[in-house]
Amino acid sequence: MVTLVKDYLEPLSALYSQYGTAPIEAQLASKALEQAKLLAGDDTLYIAPMGTLGSVVAYYNLDLMAELGLEVPKDRGELAAFVKTVQEKRPDLVPVAFTGANWFLDEIFDTIVEQGSPGWFNKLRYNQGGRFDMPEATAGFDATVALFRDGIFGKDTLDLDYGRSVELFQQGKAVMFLQGTWEMGTLSVPFRKANGVKLENVTVSPLPVMIEGGTPAIRSFIEVGLAVPKNSKNKAEAAKFLEFMTTGEGVAQWDDTLFVVPSKQGYSLPSAYFSSERTAKDYGVVADLLRSASSDRNNVSDFSNVVGDALIQSITSDAPVDQQLQYLQGEWDSGRYSNAL
Repeated sequence: MVTLVKDYLEPLSALYSQYGTAPIEAQLASKALEQAKLLAGDDTLYIAPMGTLGSVVAYYNLDLMAELGLEVPKDRGELAAFVKTVQEKRPDLVPVAFTGANWFLDEIFDTIVEQGSPGWFNKLRYNQGGRFDMPEATAGFDATVALFRDGIFGKDTLDLDYGRSVELFQQGKAVMFLQGTWEMGTLSVPFRKANGVKLENVTVSPLPVMIEGGTPAIRSFIEVGLAVPKNSKNKAEAAKFLEFMTTGEGVAQWDDTLFVVPSKQGYSLPSAYFSSERTAKDYGVVADLLRSASSDRNNVSDFSNVVGDALIQSITSDAPVDQQLQYLQGEWDSGRYSNAL
């Protein structure tokens, strides 16, 4: 946590003013800098964020989709038809693979709520009036449970761990795969080659819209930041290194992993990273959504598990939605979790 170490770090705006080629505010995306300041708690910038990631997105095996005559589903109805087609034509395949871990079910729920009520998570997370026992959260919780109730998501996915869900997709045994953008390396030709991923034709999209009248949504947050300690004896060189890694030629040393969307203003990935123009375009759609995300993915990890467990109870034993959300609000207010800012 930045708050725990900030007293030992140099404020970067002043450091860049002294040693940088340009102010840091002119080099890195404003949303990334705002989130970096938020982590410090005093509106001061101590870390240079390298990039942004978010959740949830959908990955697709385009070769299998071509075989089955499928298109990327945009909403719940199209996703239901997508799953039905896979089940009828290739029952040996998993239509939609993802880990059934409690934390990831929370990711799905949060994304669906954001589709119908952009900014809901930030209002909850930052004590701005967001609650679990409100209509927006009720709609998202019910929509998440209904995906399992109506057979769009198989209940057997609740038994999948993270590694197995990745294997199913990368081994060509699943048509669609849900996870965060940190798995976008599967879109990158050099990443696939370096890591022995056999897939040749993969793309990505926002999670299909599950709320009637909703819009594509994602929560995003900065990941990986560089800082300069106050006791450094080479601050000029350190500032130059930060520039090199975040906005200079150093970005090309790590960007082909697609682990994060680089924070460098106006940056575009080389087209050679992608196996097709379509994949490059689809990546751009998700990257733009990340940059303009409706809420931060500033998770409270221990509480995410609680939300996921409540979802599992409703999915497997029909626990009433209103009852579960009242319980979650009580837990959120209890002070037992690390949700203090």
